[in-house]
Amino acid sequence: MATEHFALETQPDIQDPGLRQLHDYWLDLATTGDGLPSVQGFDPLHLPKLLPNVWIVEVEPATRRFRMRLTGENINAIYGRSIAGLFFQNVFQPGDVEIIVARYARALSEPAIFHASGSVYAAGGNLTVGERLGLPMLGREGRTNTLLGATVYRRSLDKIAAVRLSKAEPHFHRIRADNHQAPEIAGG
Repeated sequence: MATEHFALETQPDIQDPGLRQLHDYWLDLATTGDGLPSVQGFDPLHLPKLLPNVWIVEVEPATRRFRMRLTGENINAIYGRSIAGLFFQNVFQPGDVEIIVARYARALSEPAIFHASGSVYAAGGNLTVGERLGLPMLGREGRTNTLLGATVYRRSLDKIAAVRLSKAEPHFHRIRADNHQAPEIAGG
């Protein structure tokens, strides 16, 4: 889909119907708004069935670090607690923070849609298979410092000794948006 001010180089191959609905809603916001949509324009009532799996990550302006701004019930259940408001270093294993920050920073800096399928990160001693989608958005300050996303788990969670980050590389689908302003990112 393309307008004069917004274009996607490639479309992600999204399998889950709820994630496809999230992508299509985001794309509609982008094309009608002539650029990356603002997180303030996101209306969760458009995706009632997906809400337990929705998350919003932002680069917190004062520290330039990634923070979980919002997490749905299913995301919190994976971690055994609410992770909303927490910085990545307080959520993920220390060795994984750098990899996760690099992936999410790329999605915001290029900007690009982040799409992963297969083994997805889970915590609390759990590992599962699923699909994850992250969509860059303008944050409250007008910079591209927010990812709207969702993670859908395809298989029941299996207890394991330690959480492992998937080694599978996610797919990035580049975006051209005239209103894109890359954020300053410090880390986890």
